[in-house]
Amino acid sequence: MFYKLKLALSRFMYGRYGADNLNRALLVTYIVIAALHFIISLFSDSVAVYLIFSLMLWTIIGIAFFRMFSRNIYKRQRENDKYLRLRNSFISHARAFSGNLRERDKKYVVCPACKAVVRFPAKKGTHSAQCPKCRTAMTVKVR
Repeated sequence: MFYKLKLALSRFMYGRYGADNLNRALLVTYIVIAALHFIISLFSDSVAVYLIFSLMLWTIIGIAFFRMFSRNIYKRQRENDKYLRLRNSFISHARAFSGNLRERDKKYVVCPACKAVVRFPAKKGTHSAQCPKCRTAMTVKVR
């Protein structure tokens, strides 16, 4: 019985986009907002709060399902690529920031071309080096 259901689902999804990183992020956001809604509903009986949270949750799950069942694969891939660029940029800046907090004798900088985290000595002055990943020349001023 489950085999037939699996075949029917795979036939339905043929030519559709399916799940990707952006959909996973939307579903995690949905779970976080639903948990927040549950916690706030324990302390508040406001109808406006309930409506706002419900609208946010229905919008997020609607977008996730729309993207998953879409047949316009090219547009969904472009959306996912934009999301991944934004997420990776945020992650590299966070790594550089945490590296600067952890190690005081090193200076962590994000490469402007490839967004890789590059480590410099934390000596005062101007340092120049090449990014080991993309070979872009960069100069860093350490104060």
